[in-house]
Amino acid sequence: MNKRLLAAALCVVLMFMLLPAGVMAGGADVLEISTPEELLAFAEDVNSGSYNGLTDAVVELTADIDMSGYDWVPMGDMDNCWFSGTFEGNGHTVSNLSITEGAVDTYGSYYGFFGHTWDAVIRNVNVSGSIEGDDSYNVCAGAVVGFLEGGEIVNCSTSGFTIDFNNTYSYNTGGGIGGIVGFAYDAEVSDCVSYAQIVNAAAMTIGGVTGQARTAVLENCSFHGSIEFDNCTRTVYAGGIVGSTSVLAGGTATKVINCTNYGSVEAISDYSSYYIDAGGIVGNAQQGAEITNCVNYGAVDASQYNSINSATGGIVGRVQSFAKINYCANYGEVFGGQSSTGGVVGVLSTQGSGGATFYTDPHYALNNCLNAGKVQSATDNVYTGGLIGQAVNISETSTTAYVSNCISVGSVSAAESSKEHPIAAKSKNFTYENNYYDNSQPVNVDDETAKQVNGGSKGVSADYMKTEAFIDEVNAGGGDYHLADNGEIGLGPKFYEVTLVYGNGAADGVFSIEEETEFPLPEAPTNSGYIFLGWRSGDTTYKAGDKVYITTDTTFVAVWGNLPDVKPSEPETPDTPVFPFYDVTARDWYYSAVKYVYEKGLMDGVDVGVFAPNDTLTRAMVWTIIARAEGVDTTGGATWYAKAQEWVTAKGISDGESPTAAITRQELVTMLYRLAGEPAVSGTITAPDAASVSTWATDAMTWAMNIGLVEGDENGAVTPTATATRAQAAALIMRYLEA
Repeated sequence: MNKRLLAAALCVVLMFMLLPAGVMAGGADVLEISTPEELLAFAEDVNSGSYNGLTDAVVELTADIDMSGYDWVPMGDMDNCWFSGTFEGNGHTVSNLSITEGAVDTYGSYYGFFGHTWDAVIRNVNVSGSIEGDDSYNVCAGAVVGFLEGGEIVNCSTSGFTIDFNNTYSYNTGGGIGGIVGFAYDAEVSDCVSYAQIVNAAAMTIGGVTGQARTAVLENCSFHGSIEFDNCTRTVYAGGIVGSTSVLAGGTATKVINCTNYGSVEAISDYSSYYIDAGGIVGNAQQGAEITNCVNYGAVDASQYNSINSATGGIVGRVQSFAKINYCANYGEVFGGQSSTGGVVGVLSTQGSGGATFYTDPHYALNNCLNAGKVQSATDNVYTGGLIGQAVNISETSTTAYVSNCISVGSVSAAESSKEHPIAAKSKNFTYENNYYDNSQPVNVDDETAKQVNGGSKGVSADYMKTEAFIDEVNAGGGDYHLADNGEIGLGPKFYEVTLVYGNGAADGVFSIEEETEFPLPEAPTNSGYIFLGWRSGDTTYKAGDKVYITTDTTFVAVWGNLPDVKPSEPETPDTPVFPFYDVTARDWYYSAVKYVYEKGLMDGVDVGVFAPNDTLTRAMVWTIIARAEGVDTTGGATWYAKAQEWVTAKGISDGESPTAAITRQELVTMLYRLAGEPAVSGTITAPDAASVSTWATDAMTWAMNIGLVEGDENGAVTPTATATRAQAAALIMRYLEA
């Protein structure tokens, strides 16, 4: 054999010998894990390098796993071993992880369930436990993954997870601490929920979801825990979602989209040697980062720090190098120390590293943002703004930087010698357009700031801000807001919840629909043994495919009816009918009518023991009932209602159209009136809603009221256009036949 071929063959054999159990080349098998021992064996395989390069590997949890009593060694580092396959948690929890040592290589140390992954997919797993450390190395620490290099994390969560980490490394530019991921590098993190408690962090980029995000996308994530940082030995960036954003050389800007913070971000000691950037969503956003559709409800408190260069904001602490904030809202309290403090952003600047790469002109730095939270500062000689602490556009950029379409309704409170304004306490080379603020809030700014801010900002009363007229005024200038039902201002259009209740065993459908837009009702669902009658909301039944304007939360319930009973030929001795319906009792007003039509063979139940008195009838069902009452044989047609349809059309009782449409009360009365030969009538309809009776049904409704077929409701109304229920139809038919 050729020596080169022999060597190649030996390499193939060795590769298969190194494959972990349950994983074959090409990903043919799935490794299933259900016990702590199996999980530990998987971790050992990863850390031995057995999974290096296995991009098709699939590992699945098939049960919750309790790791109590085990010391967990994070899976993977950068130099020697990593996981690149798919880890599917299937919604299971790995609980009581205890991580006290990181996976270490020449670059740093990695703490988490996974230490380092490379182009891996991690999804649908929840972790609980703790990370504790005091490391003097470059640290990436996250409950799920320490260092996420490429790939994605989807729908992962933490519950009962504590990260207590005091990093003494001099400057941690390449690491981070996060509730889900320590460092997301050219990666995506989506639909994740973090309840992590992060304490004693120092000299770090700290985030409730991700510590540092570099050319990354974070979308639909939320934080519900707390962040406390203390005794900082270098600059700290801390955010409820992300500590800091940056970009790879030649890469795209980081995006933070549709994320929400409910947790707290707090500095717990006075340590003034280094500055901090703290924000409800992002601590420090730079290099073209885009923060979009994010909301903060949590408190951001840096009041105990006294570094003059610090920045504290409800959404972002500091914005640099052409990063931008769009459609974001802060409702949380923002409390700054000796720093620039803003309800949306502490410092808004075009300056910073990488700025030339993301230079734009014009630059819309802040657009359609809202502050409804309390903004205050604890010390003198700082800048405190309802939206912005300081806005600085360095002259070298020669760009026109805008703050536009923003609203400040929160209170502003600063020390006596501090600068304060409901929009911006300090402004340099910024342009303001269509901004509004509560004019009862204090104003104390320099002349340059006053000229810039007042040139495109308008103070109005707090009461006016609670009106539709105010919303219309803002939106006419380019804003995008709505007034919620509770009187609060909300970003974007108002949305309502539309629920579809199918009633056929399928899960309800829930949709978010913009106010005053048409919601197209879906086509008729199926339900074995039943006919679909329509979608009912309130007193109205709609046809499948109808479009309904949505003006509030709305529920549509599928209305079902059984096909009319087509009985076989009668036996020589017919059985005596026995009243069978458990949903019709002797106390019900329609009991006698239901019993009558059932015993006459005119109407049957919709299911065994079920008459469904409040369900509606279709026109075809009523044709069949009337035809049967007149002794017509309705069996043998092309459809179950064909013979009845032919008969009522020939007799002029109905036009035979729309057989599956739900029948209205005036349509049913008109059919009975025509069946009676359209007798002469006298008098008028005395009901309070007489005007709503259609012209073609007036004589029929007058006749029906004169002979007692139709009785009004408790208010005397006849509700002619309402759909007729099965109970109402039974009563009308009984009264007609007994008259």
